[in-house]
Amino acid sequence: MRALTTAAAAILMIAVISITGSLARAQEAQTAHPMTGPGPFTVRLKFPANYKIPAHWHPIKVTVTVISGTFHMGLGDTLDTEKGKALPTGSIFEMPAKIHHFGWTTEETIIQEHGIGPLSVNYLNPAGGPPHR
Repeated sequence: MRALTTAAAAILMIAVISITGSLARAQEAQTAHPMTGPGPFTVRLKFPANYKIPAHWHPIKVTVTVISGTFHMGLGDTLDTEKGKALPTGSIFEMPAKIHHFGWTTEETIIQEHGIGPLSVNYLNPAGGPPHR
């Protein structure tokens, strides 16, 4: 008789925490696997209205889903709210590795990012990273 093997499934708990530093005034929730380590990650970010994310890039491709609200994003080396695109609830987009981009909100907005880490946020002007309102 042949033995059957099954893959074990894992349910990852997500807890909302208040964070400081580069994303002060935003809230983050991530799976048990940290986004800064190697391997798959999922993270949700809750931004208040009128939050601004200066131009930055990531070393990996990141897939983003807008869970609620409207997330505005654009491509380039400086944050320019005249040059972005409004992405409403339900929008999904991929940001390729090393592409310079920026974002902002006009209302409370929740996005979910996932990818294969490690993920880092590299600001083009490190002195100008969040928090910005």
